[in-house]
Formats: sequence, C-alpha cells, structure tokens
Amino acid sequence: MTKEKEQDNAPSAEKLTTPAKDSKEKEGRKGILNAIRIPLVSSVFSRKRKETDSELGQTGAAGLASVETLDDAANERNPIACEDGMETVRLDVEGADGAEPPTQHPLVVFVSAVKRHRHYLGIIILLIIITCIVCILPKEVRPQQPLKNGKYVETVTWCGPVQGVLEDGAFAFRGIPYALPPINNRRWQTAESVRRIEHCWNGTRLTHSSSEVCWQRQSSGLVVGSEDCLYLDVFTPAVRYDSPLPVVVMIGAETLSGGSPGVMQPSAKLSRVRDIVFVRPNFRILLMRMYSTDKDKSNHCVHHHYPKYAITAISGNDPAGRLLLQKIIYNEKNGVSKLGIFGFLAAEPISKASHPPTSGNYGLSDIIAALQWVQLNIDNFGGNKSSVTLWGHRAGGTLVTTLVGSRRTKGLFSRIWISSGSAIFPGKELDRSEIFAKPFLEALRCANAACLRIKTAEQVIDAVPETWYTKTVGLPETKEVNDKRHEWLVLDGVILQEHIGQILTVENNLPKMVIGTTAHSGTPLQYLQPNVSLNASQVEKIIQESLLGTSGMVTETLKRYNATLKGLVTMISDIRVVCPLFTVASMKNNVPFYVATQPRGQLADPDSDAAAILGTYAAVTPEEKRHVSAMQQLFNYYVWHGEVPQADRSGAKRVLMVGQDTLLERDYPNCDYWIKTGIVPRYGRLD
Repeated sequence: MTKEKEQDNAPSAEKLTTPAKDSKEKEGRKGILNAIRIPLVSSVFSRKRKETDSELGQTGAAGLASVETLDDAANERNPIACEDGMETVRLDVEGADGAEPPTQHPLVVFVSAVKRHRHYLGIIILLIIITCIVCILPKEVRPQQPLKNGKYVETVTWCGPVQGVLEDGAFAFRGIPYALPPINNRRWQTAESVRRIEHCWNGTRLTHSSSEVCWQRQSSGLVVGSEDCLYLDVFTPAVRYDSPLPVVVMIGAETLSGGSPGVMQPSAKLSRVRDIVFVRPNFRILLMRMYSTDKDKSNHCVHHHYPKYAITAISGNDPAGRLLLQKIIYNEKNGVSKLGIFGFLAAEPISKASHPPTSGNYGLSDIIAALQWVQLNIDNFGGNKSSVTLWGHRAGGTLVTTLVGSRRTKGLFSRIWISSGSAIFPGKELDRSEIFAKPFLEALRCANAACLRIKTAEQVIDAVPETWYTKTVGLPETKEVNDKRHEWLVLDGVILQEHIGQILTVENNLPKMVIGTTAHSGTPLQYLQPNVSLNASQVEKIIQESLLGTSGMVTETLKRYNATLKGLVTMISDIRVVCPLFTVASMKNNVPFYVATQPRGQLADPDSDAAAILGTYAAVTPEEKRHVSAMQQLFNYYVWHGEVPQADRSGAKRVLMVGQDTLLERDYPNCDYWIKTGIVPRYGRLD
C-alpha cells in the first residue's frame, strides 16, 4: 500500500520539480517558514491544532505515514520538496498518534507564563513599589520645633519669629500683631495689615501674654482696653508641618459695645484635647453707654477694682492726635454713664478723607485682616489654611454673618458657625447713614476728619445723640419703631455691598454655614441674675404693657407660653433672637439650624451652647453632661468634616433640638405664629 501511495504522489513530486528555479526557491522558503511558524502557533494556542493539520492537508496517523513514505521516495528526486516535507513532519510529529495532548493545570500554565515574562513583571513590580513610596512620604517633612528650656517654642510669621509657651501639653502664642495700631491718622480707618518690613520687629518676639482688648464696656460697667489692640492669640497642639489641623477663628462679643471676647476664650488644653488650632483676634467694637441703676455701687466698683480706669486721661490735642478713651461721666438725672464711640462711626468727613471714599465697619475690617493673617501664617503653627471655620458668637455672630457674602472675604475661610447672632442686618446705604451722623457732627462743630481726630473724648461722648444707644430689650414696646433705630453696621460699598438676605437668597456659591442659638438667648440681663422670680400676675402685667397687649395678643400668647419667668424669657427670646434667626436659616435649604434647649440652672442662657462647646460648661447632672457631649460632637464633626451628620439632607426637618441628645424637628414651636402676625423678624434684636 505504501508503493501505491508513492505512485499516486509521484506526479505531485514531479510538479514540484517542473517550475522555474526562482519559483522553486520561493516555494522552498515558504515551506520552511510555514514549517516553523505553524507548529509554534499550535504549541501556544492549542485551539489551532486542527487548523494546522488542515493547512498541511493531512489528518491522523495515516496521513503522517504517507508523508514519511513520500519523503523517503522523493528524497533523491526532489531535494527541496523533501526538505520541506521532512521539516514539517519533524516539528509536528507529536500529533502522529492522532491523540490530543493532556490539558495542563491552570496553575502550571500561569507559572509558565510568569517564567516567560519574568523580566516584564519585575519592571512592573518595581514601578508599583516606587509609586507607593512617593505616595506615602509627605511632600515636606519637617520635625516638630524643639523646646527651649523645656518650656518655650519658636516658630515664624511673615513679620518675624515669635516665641510661645508650653501650657497643659500644648502651646500658646499670645499678643501677635496682625495689623497696624489704629491710632493717630489710622483712627476711624480700615485695618491695615502688616505688609512692610519696617513695621516688623527685630529678633524673636516674645508672645507669652495677651495684649489689652480694644476699648469696651464690660457687662459689669467697667471701662477697659486700649486703642493699640489689634493683636491675636493662637493655641495649637503642636508646632509642626506634617498633618496640619483644622483651624477655628473665634469672634466673640456680647454686644457691639463690649463684652469681648466674653465666653469665647480658648486655651492650649482645649486645643490639645480637640486637636484643633484656635485663633482669637481682638477687634474694634463700639463703645456705648453704661446703664446703671445704682450710682454709688457703679462708681465704687470702678474706683475700687480698676482705679486707673476711673481717671480722666485725655490727650487729644497732642501732636500725634492720640485719644485715650478713659473718661467716665456720670449723669445725675437718669443714672446713665456715657462712653465715647470709636468703633463703627460712618460720617461724611471721614469718607472724604479715605481712599476709596468710605467710612464705618472698622471692626469688620479688623476681622478680615485677622483672616488674611491666618492664610499667610497659620501653617507655621500646625494649622491647615484650607480648613478654616469662622465662628461668631452673639454680636460676633452678627459680624460674621454680614461677612458671608463680602467679596473681600473670598477664600479666607471654608465654613461658618454662627451662634446667637442678630437677624437684623445693615440695610442703609453709606450716604443715608452719613445723613444720620449730621446731628453728631453739628454738635462737635466738625466738617472734616482732622477736626474729629483732635476732639477730646469728653467732647465726642457728649455729642452722641440719645437715640444712638440701645438698652437691654424685653418684649416689643408700643413706641418701638425699627426704622428709626440707629444702625452701626452700614452698606459701605467696600466691605458690605448687599443686604445679607439678598445674598442668601440669590448666591449659591457661599461657604458652608450652621446657624444656631439657645432657647433663652434673648433673656434680659436682669432675669439672668440668681434668685430672680416672677409670679403669674407679674408676667401678665409685663405682657399687657407691651406691644402684644396693645395688639390684643395677650390671650393667645399665654396659651402658647406659661405665665412664669421661664415662659416670659422664652417668649422674649423667640421674638428677639430664635425665630428671626430661623427665618435667616430658612433662606437656604442646606443651612442646619440648631437650638440648645438644655437649661444651665433655670435657663438655657445666651452663652450655654458656646460654653458647652468650649468645655467651660460646669455640667453636674447626667442630663447636663449628655448635653455637653452632644454639642461638642456637633461642633467638632463640623469643624473636621464640614458636615452636620444629624441634619436632614432633604431639608424637610431642618431644626436640630439639642437637649440631652440631638433630635430633628420640622419647625420650631411658635415661630410660625410670630411670623404670621408680623412680629418676626421686624422686632428682632439689633446689635
């Protein structure tokens, strides 16, 4: 049978030898290439086995045997064909028996592939290791600053090195200047940041003690402070550059007349416990009148405790024009002590002397300068300038709220926390506010800024109109007309360009914001004294004599509030603070609004939420301790993450009632009633 196949195949062999020499060589080379290429492909991709056999025109053992016979017979007659055939059979002889090779285990195949490509894998692994090292290492690694004498630490500011002190395991830097002193020609001017080398210091500045506060009247009636007051304090857990911490800038004042910083006093220990960098700047506020009901007691307090503030020390006529506000004048007739105004005066002569022409809002310019200082320097104190929370409390909250949409604050902070501020914001343009200042200028007989700056403190104080001062307010009075109340903040066109209500309604790219207060944040000072009590008839009389009585609202209000001291102060707080702030928060869907309801003693006083956050709330009962924990968790999470996890993201339940725990509510009780009757926000507290 082999011979027959040889005869059958002989013509084919002859055909292979008949073409021209060039054709034979090409076919020979092609056969050799195919013999090498096809088996190699077959060995890698087992699926191609049958395709290879088909291309060769042979299947099974019989086919291979015929090829071997053909090769033997044609070896002498056709060397090229013989060579081609022999190569094919030799390389693909593994399939001669017609059986498929056994399938290898996937692990074996994988190991074989790894061995074949080990060089490429080594390069890839090396690149991965290098990438991981680059990602893990910090961009800039600087060790924590060493202590000097075991107590002091140094760092740098834009204006030179400063030395802080170790306290309670953290560091305090007190009295760092952030703006030039607002004295002489800088009085009644916007804050000027320290930008020139001639305004800086030589060597290392010792910042161990706080500077004097800006001139103000404390709640006790004392006059304290200095004109040279634009300094700030920094409290940080560590002076280092790796892992920068979030920053909280604290703006605190009981009123625009004084009480700053009030409860807003951080410490090194607080910074260490919270892992937060705290910054507290002094800023200019408005000096207003001191109301006293006891002449002898007021004077005794001033002379006995602070005798240096009870003397007259006016030097307004000196060449530098320096004015020391240490004048106390007692009015025999109405029991009122007067103080000067040097914080927010908007007047045409001052505007004409300024470039651009503007006046007022000097305290706001101080806060902006402090925020600019933070952006330039806080990384040297372990803080993260990209994570700055601006926290304003009471009158400080009012100032912070007005800065929300100011163009001059863009990029200076990333989020805001406002507690117990006012909801009545500046609505008067600069030219209108300047008109209101004309009686004051006429009383002083001044037509230019130079004249104003050389006037003595007594002259300035006596020229202030009675209507410019505000007293502690209770329920709205019949004679109370809002549009005639003097507004210290003004739309000056530089710092404040638009009403805050319009900004909140229209602007969408505002910093994140939380607004809140306490349930009794509008409590008049006389009701915060210990052992104060009112019976039902006294409460009813107070309501009857107020605007609510003349408006026929007594019956309805007594249904909503108890005829008790707590019911009365709750009513006052709802009208003056809580519900007006709720209307502000309602202007944006994403602004959480909280109310701290846990009483500290009898009432949830105006400072109880801030005290809980700062750890100065003397919690005694389990309920008070849980409240402190709830407030701290709310604030700390917001500072670190910019979110209030308890808030309803849909906005349906926007009120967070913070008692022992935090509960969500759709609305705050009775606010709808006061808004519907037009009492709110019209009679909200005006700072």
